[in-house]
Amino acid sequence: MLRLLILILVFALPLFPCDFLSRWIPRDPDRIESARIESLRTFIRSLEPKRLAVDRDFYLKTSRFEERFGFPFSGQKLDFWFGNRIRFFKIGRTDPYLAYHDGETIVLGKSFFLLSKIEQALVLVHEARHADGKRYSHVECPADFPYLSLRMPETKPAGLKACDDISDGSYGFGAAFLFEVFAYGLAEAGEEKYILGLYNSELTRILLPKGDR
Repeated sequence: MLRLLILILVFALPLFPCDFLSRWIPRDPDRIESARIESLRTFIRSLEPKRLAVDRDFYLKTSRFEERFGFPFSGQKLDFWFGNRIRFFKIGRTDPYLAYHDGETIVLGKSFFLLSKIEQALVLVHEARHADGKRYSHVECPADFPYLSLRMPETKPAGLKACDDISDGSYGFGAAFLFEVFAYGLAEAGEEKYILGLYNSELTRILLPKGDR
């Protein structure tokens, strides 16, 4: 019976539009989506540190990028780091999240391409860290978790597996990335405060005392 159902599904695939199928079965990106993904990778490679936009002592005290990633901040190296973990992209249903990883594949939801390039890069960093092993899986946010998602305020993190109980999980890596973007003035004009909001939002998902984040 199961084999028959699989055969029916395989032969029926051409009869359904891609948008319908992608809600249930992740598909390959189309031409436009592939171009957007490549544009994002090019954008990431362009993020190179030049001159600090913050006090140097504050930067040295706060930066966690090299500690987390194992190399000084560099868009070229970051893209290489990502490529070693994620080799394939798919498009599919990811609710209530923006994306998820499955082995060497990252599945992007319908809202992913509505994000700014920095936010898209943050999602890639987040999912690539998950690819480093189950140790970096999320834990449930407390039932009384008071914070909302800056990107998806309609999603209530409380009770969802959307927090970390370690400092070097996906949220710790995301915060480290965002701090470099802010510290080196790499945000688009007018985007600086939003980047700081994202940075603080990442830190709130780490369920540790502030000094251990």
